Amino acid sequence: MAVFSNKKTLSMILWCVVTAVLLATLGYLCFGKLGEWHIEDYDEARHGINAYEMIKNNDYLVHTFMGEPDLWNTKPPLSFWLISLAYRMFGYNSFALRFFNALSCMLAAVLISGWAMKYYGKWAAPLIFLMLCADSILFGLHFVRFGDADSQYQLFFTLAMICLLLSYKKFAWLYGCGIFFGLAFLDKSVHALMIPAVCFFTLLFTGKIKELTWKRTLLLLASGLFIVLLWAAARISRDGFAFFTNSFELDVANRIKGGNAEPLYANQPVFYYNLLAVFGKPANFLCLLVCLGSAIVIFFRKIKLSPFTQHAVIASMLWLLVPILLYTVAGVKFRWYVYSGLYALPALTCILAFTVAKAGVLRRTAAVAGSIFCAALITFSVFNVITISNIHFDHTVQDFIRQSLDRDIDEGKHAYILYAENAYSNWMPGDMLTAQMYGDLICIDGGLEGFEADDEDSLLFIARTYNEDLIEELMSQEIIFYENYYCVAFEKF
Repeated sequence: MAVFSNKKTLSMILWCVVTAVLLATLGYLCFGKLGEWHIEDYDEARHGINAYEMIKNNDYLVHTFMGEPDLWNTKPPLSFWLISLAYRMFGYNSFALRFFNALSCMLAAVLISGWAMKYYGKWAAPLIFLMLCADSILFGLHFVRFGDADSQYQLFFTLAMICLLLSYKKFAWLYGCGIFFGLAFLDKSVHALMIPAVCFFTLLFTGKIKELTWKRTLLLLASGLFIVLLWAAARISRDGFAFFTNSFELDVANRIKGGNAEPLYANQPVFYYNLLAVFGKPANFLCLLVCLGSAIVIFFRKIKLSPFTQHAVIASMLWLLVPILLYTVAGVKFRWYVYSGLYALPALTCILAFTVAKAGVLRRTAAVAGSIFCAALITFSVFNVITISNIHFDHTVQDFIRQSLDRDIDEGKHAYILYAENAYSNWMPGDMLTAQMYGDLICIDGGLEGFEADDEDSLLFIARTYNEDLIEELMSQEIIFYENYYCVAFEKF
């Protein structure tokens, strides 16, 4: 009983319990029912197909789509390598497709909380976990629970920013920024240029740019570009500059011309669009209010910031704002491009809030505001947990394909598809990846005509809606393989 009478011991036990619960909650939000959602067409499916075909082709340099070099998805190969590794670890399924994205969030959360705990107290760690649990954007499209490149990219971005924060103590940490820039570039291409942009403006506004000698500049360039140039040289040796010219046209020129990923927001001002991408959900807007409130208290109460905290505030603010501002200047409206702010905001909130708390000003007001803040974040976190727990597989075509195929039986068969929508006969990427993962099929466009002309073992998937007469006609000619209310599959030997 004497142990529990010690306030420090009780505080440590409470901290351990709270931190463990929040870390477990974040783990559930990242990994819970991770494979029980349909594969999203285009970005997620395309990444999964590129990784799958890397394994099938035994070629980890030139990624392909339907057997041809993919000049539409012109991302470097790191995300494909990670998905390929996950396929090897967990088999060909949706969980493997998304595993490293979910893991990236957990690693980023632990790294940020570890940094904050070291410099601003042990309660900074659970607060950061709580803020991340409350942020519904993290668990939506193009991030933690989907199999494209963005969550891994933000992990490398976060690692670079932690190195930037630590560079106040020792300049050599900036070389870590260079290394993680290289990895971010191999994951997300030119989007990684936001990392040196944030670093440059931080050095400029903190006055540390005067420490940037020619030798250090060359070392920074070497640390950042070495791995990128190795990959670029290897890729050019295989197929010349076609990949890079397409990449520039699709990922730079078309975006700067006013690229907009979401037609619904086509008329929305780009700055407002990018602000909403980070602050548009209640949890993040609440964090923004806490940052602003803390900054006001620091200013009017004349709380003196240590040189380290001044550097941390400037670096975190630039981490948050530079992507928003630069993509606004470029006229780009792709909300996941500014998602680095989703990790910057908790860091900045902790720095400012714990600075006020340690100063001991407005104790009662700060305690009430902090309690309300945490209660609101807990509420948002509960909503997120409920949302994840209610996930169920809702894609009838993909569900049909998953249930009707067996990799051992169907391996190598040609597969065609005919959708309900105006007899559309080209594979949608999500359905194609499902057929590859669960049946090891060779998916070919062409629908019924392609199926009838194919001399190899073949499957034809047909959506029932609007195709009833065709199905009835085919049933007298072909062998029915599998059917349910939504789809029919015919098999030809």
